[in-house]
Amino acid sequence: MKKIINLNKDLVHAVDQLIIDTACYQPIELLLRLNLIAYADYEQWRMGKIYQLSDILSHNKKEIIHHLDEALFYVQSLNLIPEPMFMQQWTQDDSTKILKFCPDNSAFADKLTIQYIRQDDDDQMDLFFDNQSLSIVKELKQALISRNIKIASQQFQALYQTEPEHKFFQPAQLLLDALVNALEEEPISDTAEEMRYLLDELQPLAKKALSGQERDYMSLFWHRLADNIDNSHYDETQGDRHSSYCYEQIPDWQAVIKSITQTTDGQKYPELLARLALALNKSGQHKLFMQTLCQFFWRFSTALEETTDKAFIMTDAALKKSWYAFLDQELDVKSDEQWGEQNFPSWLLIKEPGISHYISVNEHTPEAFKLLQQLTLAELKNGAQAIELRKQLNQAQSNIFKFYLKSL
Repeated sequence: MKKIINLNKDLVHAVDQLIIDTACYQPIELLLRLNLIAYADYEQWRMGKIYQLSDILSHNKKEIIHHLDEALFYVQSLNLIPEPMFMQQWTQDDSTKILKFCPDNSAFADKLTIQYIRQDDDDQMDLFFDNQSLSIVKELKQALISRNIKIASQQFQALYQTEPEHKFFQPAQLLLDALVNALEEEPISDTAEEMRYLLDELQPLAKKALSGQERDYMSLFWHRLADNIDNSHYDETQGDRHSSYCYEQIPDWQAVIKSITQTTDGQKYPELLARLALALNKSGQHKLFMQTLCQFFWRFSTALEETTDKAFIMTDAALKKSWYAFLDQELDVKSDEQWGEQNFPSWLLIKEPGISHYISVNEHTPEAFKLLQQLTLAELKNGAQAIELRKQLNQAQSNIFKFYLKSL
């Protein structure tokens, strides 16, 4: 086994989780999990509307190649079996057109087209005793994931004729029936009931039956439900009754951002603002993410415990660490010395002075943050103490001022 040194822990975790979920490592799946490919672009490629995958990777080429090289170094140290990887275009006919990853002379050529498979003993036994059923189930799963009713129906009939008692037979029938209804555009009369059905029935079934590859199957249903939700009648007591919630499940972060920003007064709701912050962070828009995070704490700090969506904090390792450090400080001081959660952005500004250059203040911004931002900018620019601003910050919030001095 190769010695693993200095590998990114988050990347290793993503690779490990990918192998656990799907029993293999596919480079394209890693890029999707690291949000280095937008899912909407991936769908367009799978449907043949983008000629080759590298067309949507060129804008971030160096970072992507670095992650792929690091991941390859790691997976080669594991007991996995390498094999060529091919992906077929999603169609509704018998076409088996193979999608193109990149030109043969591309820097991505040898990095995207090899997958590493985990060989389980159970799979070996199934292959030995029941090769025909195993092949049919594999083709049936791929047809369902690819949303191909014609091939899925053919393979379903083949499974019925070969082994009607197979454990995949009943789940496949339910998944196929749902797919037919969705693709035949059966109208959604009750979006609340459809949401319940997807969350409580179809998604758990797909997750169990499709072995960690349910995303491509379920995205059709989430897009369909999103198209039927009227965002102009958003009810803040039902935070999931917004198209952005559907897009989050896929996840299609650009669609989340678009649906919230296009909703009239959408950012005045804590649940939507928290979801917007998450989407901005996941899509790598750091400046807008920090601005949105500040807006959330300035307007809805008391809503943090009430909202169920804390992922915009918890899925960012650095932010999560800062958040817990801030909470620890609040617990360690007397109540009259506590900053209050609305001043968490001030904590971040002290820890990351560079954000002072692009955070915009408004009527919800605490006076202490405004003064701290002015002070930080002045002292960064001049390299000297801004005495008057220091006095003003000390008067407005002495605890923040003392923390600022300690950080220098």
